[in-house]
Amino acid sequence: MSSIQSQSPVSASRKGRMGVMFSRPFSAVFALLVTLGAIGSQAGPITYKKETNISYSLDPVEEQTDYQKARCKLDLYYPEGRTGFATIVWFHGGGLTGGGKHFPGFRDKHMAMVGVNYRLYPKTPSCSNAISDAAAAVAWTFRNIETYGGDPTKIFVSGHSAGGYLTMMLGYDKTWLAKYNVDADAIKGLFPYSGHTITHMTVRKEKYQLSTKIPVIDAFAPIYHARPDAPPTLLLTGDRRLEILGRTEENELFLRVLKNVGHPDATLLEFEGYGHGMAHPAPPVALKWIERVLGCSPKALIVPLTYAWSFTKEDRKYPWKPSSTDPDGEPRAPIEFLSTGGRDDSGCLAVRDSSDKANAYGRSAVLPVCPGRGYVFTGWVKNEGKGESVAGVCINLASGSRITKQVKNAKLPATQVWTPFEISFSPIPEGTNGLVLYIVPRAPGQPKETTGAVLFDDLHIEEQAAASAAAE
Repeated sequence: MSSIQSQSPVSASRKGRMGVMFSRPFSAVFALLVTLGAIGSQAGPITYKKETNISYSLDPVEEQTDYQKARCKLDLYYPEGRTGFATIVWFHGGGLTGGGKHFPGFRDKHMAMVGVNYRLYPKTPSCSNAISDAAAAVAWTFRNIETYGGDPTKIFVSGHSAGGYLTMMLGYDKTWLAKYNVDADAIKGLFPYSGHTITHMTVRKEKYQLSTKIPVIDAFAPIYHARPDAPPTLLLTGDRRLEILGRTEENELFLRVLKNVGHPDATLLEFEGYGHGMAHPAPPVALKWIERVLGCSPKALIVPLTYAWSFTKEDRKYPWKPSSTDPDGEPRAPIEFLSTGGRDDSGCLAVRDSSDKANAYGRSAVLPVCPGRGYVFTGWVKNEGKGESVAGVCINLASGSRITKQVKNAKLPATQVWTPFEISFSPIPEGTNGLVLYIVPRAPGQPKETTGAVLFDDLHIEEQAAASAAAE
């Protein structure tokens, strides 16, 4: 059994750094324990800031027309004071002849949004200027989003209708972004809404004077540039019975071509009952896809470098629920969550089994975590154990809300006084985007007097990169 150094709560600062108190195997368990307790709150609410009409054109100012100067603007919406978040660049619809920048359905989703205006035909003499403008806006995002805290390796591109067409042109014809020294393959993912995959109808009108009903596939068609190494792609369309211009069918053809050339990650979803205006039901579906591509919840990307969970009598909300496995099949929930006690009577999370025979436990909510990140944790713990003291914790990996694997099952040694700890945890494994903790204050069959309560107080989590010295 690993030992814990005891220390009086009055001999160490409540907020100061504490020394490492656990051996490494036991440390890993407690680190996860602290993480999951900390999901209850962060260092203040997540707030968002909006900056408008940012010029993004990379052409020399003296060479830009007045219309280009007026139209090549973007709006940026991003989480304040956070780092590492993903970004969506969004292109509005309007047939390349109308429309304006906006943020559709992705506000307050733990990501940045870039809403883009671009030059419209026939005010600009060629539809190719719209594609070039879209490329410049994406290039601006790659060059600048890190200044606002975003991760330039997590940029998604999307748009509705004409915006979906621009999305696919940039993602599949690499020449547009190459003009600005950006590799299209650096885009994290593409999820166009009801976009042309053949040559856009307005391009057909400009180049060939053709009716919108006559299909063309040339270099201005995304399908013409289908390739296996393009970014992950989610094609979203309305119901084929309600969509315009055979839009669902051409996306279906694009999907078949992508499969034929060997693209490994392309999907088409058709929203039954919705026509071309399917932008309303699409965001929740797109968000789930984004989470899959990222490998974690977008929220996990903006956990601040340092935040704390400090339970007090005025704040008694826990992401925990009591459960039990009763041998007689009787419904029981004999776990107590206490709201008093703690150091200096500040309040704490306390888990106690009050049943004679049930295997009672407290189960945390799923904490969204980011694969590859490590953490450092500090806090105070007390296990008021008696007798054999067989309290323990179980750690489970989760994918979304589904529990996939138990990875830890360890005992908690008894300690009668509040004991500080500071420990590190190795990076979260790939394929995992959540963790769930089970606290078992007494093993099945043990008498009630065997153990008391396991208590936690003043817990802090800090990304390992920001505290590497303390982690060693």
